[in-house]
Amino acid sequence: MPKQDSQHYQFAYKAIPILFHNQSKDFLKHLEQDGVKFLKFYWDYIATETDDEGKSPSDGMGYEIRKIEDGKKMVLITLPRPRKPPEAYFLALITPPPKRSLLPWQNHARVVGLEYHNDATHLCDLTPRAIRVDQGIGPRPVLEDFYISVCKLMKMKEKAGHGGEIHEA
Repeated sequence: MPKQDSQHYQFAYKAIPILFHNQSKDFLKHLEQDGVKFLKFYWDYIATETDDEGKSPSDGMGYEIRKIEDGKKMVLITLPRPRKPPEAYFLALITPPPKRSLLPWQNHARVVGLEYHNDATHLCDLTPRAIRVDQGIGPRPVLEDFYISVCKLMKMKEKAGHGGEIHEA
């Protein structure tokens, strides 16, 4: 990972998407087992690969897991407050369904971020190769608004209530 990218950027746009896309079941297992400690491990590891000016504390990091349609789960990660564009406020990690679908595109994990821009927020997909694909203007940086926007982006039916526990550092 390039040292000139901030710790925040490397964590949200490189490390977590690559980890989750490649090992979504193991990622979820470790997250459920170790919680925020699991996320902070990667946050701290990335700090060792980042210039001092790009480092930041993990203050405010947290997550919750929500059950969504077709047996999928959505992990909503709250990140430390972004300092500069295009760092992210939140990530949504969507697991593949437990049973394979006949529709091949539904058998993949998906990662969506809500990123900070000077004039607005933007939704973006983060591919298995950690490539950002802009999805346009996003909602205000409120977790529930982000969740609703991700559901709409994925054309999923929104579940009433959050159905998960909130875990914070």
